[in-house]
Amino acid sequence: MSILSKLNLGDRWQIDDLYNTFLGLEKKQQILAVVGGVVVLLIVLALPVKLVTSKLGEKEADYQDYAEMAGEFYALKNQFDLQKGQIESLTKRVKGRDPLKQIVIQMTDAMNLDRGKVDLSENSSSKGDVFTELSKDVKIQNIRMDDAIKLLSRLDQNEEVPIKITKLNLKANSRNKMVIRTMTFTLVTYRPN
Repeated sequence: MSILSKLNLGDRWQIDDLYNTFLGLEKKQQILAVVGGVVVLLIVLALPVKLVTSKLGEKEADYQDYAEMAGEFYALKNQFDLQKGQIESLTKRVKGRDPLKQIVIQMTDAMNLDRGKVDLSENSSSKGDVFTELSKDVKIQNIRMDDAIKLLSRLDQNEEVPIKITKLNLKANSRNKMVIRTMTFTLVTYRPN
């Protein structure tokens, strides 16, 4: 006789009847019923727990991905804000003044060059949508070769204002090759509109 037929759960839902039916089973059938009940109980309890933990694992992986993306986003945003601040600072410093004239005067004074030897003349400027191109022609007379190289290097490496040196022309002194009789060049920079 099978366990299900002996239990006949359809007619007997009372606990006493179930207990009496269980006691009426043979020892082997009682063990099988207990093991079966435990297995069913484990399946009923373990299956939802397993489903929930697998879903939580997926959500945790998604959360980690989103946290990484958020970290990268905020790092890029901070970098953007920093560069935006630098551009605004540079714009404030450059706007409304003649940066090329000031830089040339500062450089020549720092190198103890006579201002009478330096001639600055305004060059045409072209206005674009975002920036205006400013340029000045610079003419320096009777400058030593090493001072000329230092001046050009300092102008090229200037950090205050981006400067481009164009149309460089050197005429050496015929008596002393270490002295440049006339050095002419054009300085170009950009100013925001």
